[in-house]
Amino acid sequence: PTIVSILSSPGVYVSITSVVLVDLMGLDKLTSSFGLTLLFQGIAAVLGPPIAGWVFDATQNYDLSFYLTGAMIAASGLMLYPVECIMKRTRRSDDKSKDDVETKKQPGAHLKVAKVILNDDISL
Repeated sequence: PTIVSILSSPGVYVSITSVVLVDLMGLDKLTSSFGLTLLFQGIAAVLGPPIAGWVFDATQNYDLSFYLTGAMIAASGLMLYPVECIMKRTRRSDDKSKDDVETKKQPGAHLKVAKVILNDDISL
């Protein structure tokens, strides 16, 4: 069971990347966001091993290299929390601006919105 979970982890990561990018950026920006993700993964793959080697040369121990790698992964995960809050705020402001525009276009639209919110049987 442990071997199966270890071997399937990269597959899960790769398959969920596009889902997360669509959730954060939208379907229209999937290709560019996926490209940027791969760009930064490539940079990390090129620069990571030499940096780990330099750390080993300086300390004669691999522990710090693994701690730094874990810290970077944790930092990238922690960055998602403010992103989610920002995305929620952006969606709320977008929805509010759409509602404002629709209310200005339709006379009495604010009463219809209130009816939906309050579930009243007020006929308009």
